[in-house]
Formats: sequence, structure tokens, C-alpha cells
Amino acid sequence: MSENLTESRYLTIDNGRGLQGTFSSIGAGIYSLTLDNKPLILSPSDKNVFLNSEQCFGKTLGRVAGRISNKLNINYHEYDLVENEPGVCLHGGLKESLTFKDFDSIIVTRSDKTYVMFNYTSPNLEAGFPANVKITITYTLLHDEDCLRIDFIAQSDDDTILSLSNHMYFNFFNSIDVNNYSLMINASKYGVSKNGTKLIDHFKAVPDFLDFREPSLIKEKLGSGNKAKPMDDVFLFDKTSISQPQIVLENDSLKLECFTDYEACNIYLDDTMSDVEFTNGINKKKRRAIAIEPQCSPLSPFILKPGSIYHYHAIYRFTRK
Repeated sequence: MSENLTESRYLTIDNGRGLQGTFSSIGAGIYSLTLDNKPLILSPSDKNVFLNSEQCFGKTLGRVAGRISNKLNINYHEYDLVENEPGVCLHGGLKESLTFKDFDSIIVTRSDKTYVMFNYTSPNLEAGFPANVKITITYTLLHDEDCLRIDFIAQSDDDTILSLSNHMYFNFFNSIDVNNYSLMINASKYGVSKNGTKLIDHFKAVPDFLDFREPSLIKEKLGSGNKAKPMDDVFLFDKTSISQPQIVLENDSLKLECFTDYEACNIYLDDTMSDVEFTNGINKKKRRAIAIEPQCSPLSPFILKPGSIYHYHAIYRFTRK
């Protein structure tokens, strides 16, 4: 798909207590997320940028989030996936991926929650992936707390792989950058790429500068200015728990707790310096935001078989200070 996208349906819901989201049918994405009318994520001022940028602002990632080989072997058959980088299929093929597909959508309101449900059937061999896969992405705002829940659900008519995620870039309340944010990641291992490639081939113990098992300021672990280290790493959670967050991100104004049943998460500090104007006024600034992308381990993506259901979730709970 090479044409420039110009239109999307936008659906806005709120929880009646300050949390509001505007969602896009293109990419089943989150265009904006605000608390008390103040932004929680980066939202491009130009919606054409939001729709077409390969930075995937707030969009669904898939069929497989992250980097995998562009050669996929299933049931002794090799499939040629879209190759974005040498030997790599990134985020399901980017322009050919779910990020740029138009989903059907509906808003549903219940007594305790309001949600937007997106549906799309990815046809066999789309971006090279096998099987027809029916995908449902649901964004739920609970009425009794400031919480966004994302459910990723899919069914297939043949064996295939799947690892869906979302690519929100968090920046709370117009922060200049995220250097002074505290980050906690419940992970003692991270993914290491095979020499000469960008493909992860094993996990090993996190080095000190990536050890966020105890809450730490981003700038203290990774430096700042000319000494700033990049972060675009997959972390393997030590365990999953419905009662304990896997990731905590906070500054002086707000705390975000991320709960998920995914076993891994990619954490990305936006150092691209891409020339994008955002609704919060931030433009070309290093570490202007941080992306938190729960997903399957790149070494063991979910094998979806006919008759089975793919269902993972990510919950983002916000607490004012």
C-alpha cells in the first residue's frame, strides 16, 4: 500500500471523570488521550501525519509487533514477509501492516464502562503472513477509575503467528521531555540481537544502565545531552501478575501503571528528532516521549491455530498526584 491516507473515522469517548480518548479507524489507533483536558500522549497536530507516519503514533502494531525475520517458516512452508530492513519485517510490514488498515468501528456504553470496538479481517498473505485472521481491538474506559484497557483478540482459519501491540508515545501534561521521569520495569532480562542484524536471538541479564527493577530516573540510568544512551529494547518480564504492574512511569504530576499478561515489552525512547508538530507544542526534541509496547516474546510469537483464540490485554492506570 503506497497511497497517502487522508480520511479516517474518529470516535471520542470519556469516563465521566476526566479521562478522554479519541480513536481512529485507520490502524485501530489512539489519536489522543487526555486527563483533565491535558495530554497524556503525543498527538500530531496534522492528522495526515498521524495517519501516514511510519512512527505509528498511537496505532495498532501487527500482525507482529517488533522485528522478526522476513522469512517465516510454518508447517514446513516458507513465507516471504514484507522486508522493511535487511532481512527484517518490522511491525508487520509497516505500510502493508495493520497500522494502515481501515477497521470497522462501534461505540458501546454500559453502566460501568464505555468502549470502542474495532474489527478487521486480515486476508491470507497480507504482508506475506499466512491465514485469514479476524482481529478485534477494544479500547475501554472504566467509569470508576482513570484507566484505559486494550484487548487484542483474534481468530484464524489456518496456522499463523501473531503479536499485536499499540505504539502510544507517552508524555504527560506537556513535559519538555521525559528525562526526569521515573521508570520501573519488572524485568531482569532483555533481548540481544544476533551479530550484524537487528534480530533478537537470545535474552541475557540486563546491564546496569537498563536495570529498572527499582524505580530510577531515566536520565540517571541512560544519561542526558551528548552522553545520552538510546533505548529501543525488548524486556522479558520476570513474571506476570494481575495485581502488580509490570511497568510504572511517573513524573511529579502523574503516575502510569501498566498491567499486562504479555510476557515481554519493547520500551522505546523517541530520539528520532523527526520534524513533527504535536498538539502539546513539542517538536524536534530528544526524548520527547517514551513508547511502552507490551507484546509476545520475539523468540516465541503466539502460534494461532484454527479453533483457538488469541487474547491478550494491556491496562494503563493513571493516578494524579
